[in-house]
Amino acid sequence: MNIVRGRDKNSDLPAAGRVTDIKTQKRYPSRVSVFIDGEFAFGLSAELCVQYGIRIGEEVDDERLRRILLDEEYKLAENKAWQLLSGRAHSRRELEHKLRRYEFADALIARVLDKLSAAGYLNDLQVARDYVRSRLQVRPMGRKLLLRELQQKGIPDELCEKVLSESFAEESVERELAMQLYAKKKKQLRGQPAHKAREKMARALVARGFSREAIRAVIEDDPDGLFDTTEEHGFTDEHNSLP
Repeated sequence: MNIVRGRDKNSDLPAAGRVTDIKTQKRYPSRVSVFIDGEFAFGLSAELCVQYGIRIGEEVDDERLRRILLDEEYKLAENKAWQLLSGRAHSRRELEHKLRRYEFADALIARVLDKLSAAGYLNDLQVARDYVRSRLQVRPMGRKLLLRELQQKGIPDELCEKVLSESFAEESVERELAMQLYAKKKKQLRGQPAHKAREKMARALVARGFSREAIRAVIEDDPDGLFDTTEEHGFTDEHNSLP
């Protein structure tokens, strides 16, 4: 992330020289603008300005500028991470991808993530458990779809398997969730030709990631009698390509 505007357009560092002015920024009072040799050089948090003892009239060399601006970029990356985490919990990989959108250096992102992980603010296992629980509370779905969604959030495969094994410990769990979807869809399907209703229900269950066994159980149970169960339109023959 290019956080400074130096004289050399090919470098992220401003030119070294004498500090000629330090002004509090109007829009962000917690930050200051530092001028070197009469020109704006870079913005900096007031905290770091005090920490590094930057004063008007002193000379600042390249090495000192580099240290100051690396610390400033790290602070910006850390603040952005906290801002993202304040909205909701993130997996480590998910937060990493979001920080990269702001063009922070990979090494700085890794430092921020390591610090947050060590402090317990990044916990992929807990993120996965919370995500699965909240998803199943509002939207019945099968194990396959949940696995895809967890992978999209950057949860490692071994943690995905652990969490899904916990959530679907009993074989009946997925069938019960599939029946919840049946209950939600039945009003839309009532009155339609039985084989059409059965086809639409099967497709809805597949789209929600339910297993073949769970889909078969719903079609065969059919407590509201929506589906044609004759051999001519049998589930096994018509849906032998279901996953």
